[in-house]
Amino acid sequence: MFKRAIAYLSVIFAIFARDVKRVVRNPVALVIVLGMIAMPSAYAWYVVVANWDPYSNTTAMKVAVANEDAGYDSPEAGRLDVGRSVVDQLHDNHDMGWEFTD
Repeated sequence: MFKRAIAYLSVIFAIFARDVKRVVRNPVALVIVLGMIAMPSAYAWYVVVANWDPYSNTTAMKVAVANEDAGYDSPEAGRLDVGRSVVDQLHDNHDMGWEFTD
């Protein structure tokens, strides 16, 4: 069983070595193989760079903010106006181009 596996592996290695020799001798095939090796790496680099800091250019992105919260008068807690609180916090946030509507 072990000898048969070694025989199969030696045949596989011989086929692989023969194919590598043929690719190295043919310049067109060599360029294609190198391109197939380089393209996934280039794509991965592009994706990593694009997602490295996704919020770096969001200040130019305009986002409309509308507050339709009427608030609530609670006998225990007093006046609750969460919408106004969120809008006030967004006024101080300069990470995006917030556009406040009336």
